[in-house]
Amino acid sequence: MEKNNAKFALRALILLVVILSALVIYSFVLKPVISGYAISSQTQGMQYVVYTLLTQSAPPNCVPTEFNLGNLSGNFVAIECLQQEISLVG
Repeated sequence: MEKNNAKFALRALILLVVILSALVIYSFVLKPVISGYAISSQTQGMQYVVYTLLTQSAPPNCVPTEFNLGNLSGNFVAIECLQQEISLVG
C-alpha cells in the first residue's frame, strides 16, 4: 500500500511540475510575444491613419478630411492648401 501512495505522490508531483512549467513558459515567453504583436499592430494602424490623413489633405489633393475621435470631430486640412487658397484670392 505504501508503494501505491509513493507512486501517486510521484505522479502528483510530476503533474504539478508540468503545470508550473507551462505557467512559467506562458508568463515569460508567450505572453510578451503576444503583447508585442498587439502593440506592433496598433502602431502600424496608427501610422496608416496618419499617413492617410496627410496624403488626402496635403497638396496636390487638398481635400479636407473629416475625423471623429469619440465625441470630438473636425476637419483636417494642410496649411499649405490654405496658403494656396489665400494666394489665389489675394
